Amino acid sequence: MLFGVYFWLVIQDRCDRRVRTVGILDRHAYDQRQPSEVIWIRLPSDFGTPDYERRRAKAITKHLSAIAETSAELLGLFDNWLAPSAGLRQYLWAHRRESIERAKKLIEFIPPRNLKNLLRYLVQSFWARRSGWPDLLVHRGNEWFLAEVKSAGDKLSKNQERWIEDNQHHPHMPFKLIRVHKEL
Repeated sequence: MLFGVYFWLVIQDRCDRRVRTVGILDRHAYDQRQPSEVIWIRLPSDFGTPDYERRRAKAITKHLSAIAETSAELLGLFDNWLAPSAGLRQYLWAHRRESIERAKKLIEFIPPRNLKNLLRYLVQSFWARRSGWPDLLVHRGNEWFLAEVKSAGDKLSKNQERWIEDNQHHPHMPFKLIRVHKEL
């Protein structure tokens, strides 16, 4: 959700020579088990790949540097960009009302610098980095961390191992691996 809202302007940039119009089925209709109509959106042919990030590096850096620096400003920007990002968010399956409400709560307590690091991390290779994220975001007041919860016999998936390794270098999110053992 956050990625779709904050990056729609760069990803759907009319000046990008690789942007083309693609059709997707309406996710809201799908959720309602209703017949779906085609929604037409602009999307670069290399979206989500490392090549996209390299090719659009200047535009991405400029965009991230222009994004608000306070949580209140980020929330205002989120509200302003929610409607224009609808097509991209539907493409990314980030269209549900509850996801919007969760995203707003995240904006309130994740520091803007961390949020920008998260966005940069995702744009570098979206398809490779969209999975493997920890199970939970735990917070109390201004303190927060991401938590991956595993039972005694459970192992990390390859995507989870990759995320943990990546997080040490970028985006540096507070993280804990929590092992749960059955009490006898």
